[in-house]
Amino acid sequence: MGSEAASPNRLTQADRSALSERRTLEAAVSLMGERGYEKTTLAAIGEAAGYSRGLATHLFGSKPDLFAQVIRWISEKLRREVEPALRDRGGVDALIAFGDAHWRFGDKNPGMTRALYVLWFQSLIADSPMRDAAIEDLLGHRDRIRRILEQGIAAGTVRADADASAEAIQFCGALFGLGLQWLIDPADPRMGGMHQRFKDSLTATLRP
Repeated sequence: MGSEAASPNRLTQADRSALSERRTLEAAVSLMGERGYEKTTLAAIGEAAGYSRGLATHLFGSKPDLFAQVIRWISEKLRREVEPALRDRGGVDALIAFGDAHWRFGDKNPGMTRALYVLWFQSLIADSPMRDAAIEDLLGHRDRIRRILEQGIAAGTVRADADASAEAIQFCGALFGLGLQWLIDPADPRMGGMHQRFKDSLTATLRP
């Protein structure tokens, strides 16, 4: 049938390369969740992906380079969750939609979310490509929020005296801090309520 996936033998070289890269990134996330960053080796990642021990090195060169790509890969998946939620929304409504989209992504992809947080923190102690990727990711979120706030101020949907840059820092600190606590204790029944309090606070402090 035309809807069936092509067999590996019928894939183009580009398709095979994309498939091996995706499987390697997935294996890296899975193994790091089991072993932690330090004990996750390139050889083990290649084997877990179903290829040779040297595949990860061949594709990415080094462990920091591979995990820098993991950060960018997860960040792109998160962006695809967030952007549709922001469509036709502005101001505080867009901020709430942004937060909800992040929450949904974490709920649906706990392994990826845990890996992203681990790599963010790992980048703080590593002068490596991971640090550049983490800074790009985190500052990208902050800049996106700042732009939403600036546009909301101009449109009258955010309080006119709001400091967009300061509010963006506070927004990201609260959102990612809640995400970290959820990862630490996902069974805590209060976490959903805390996310709602976060949204209520945005409404109370930023709506005109």
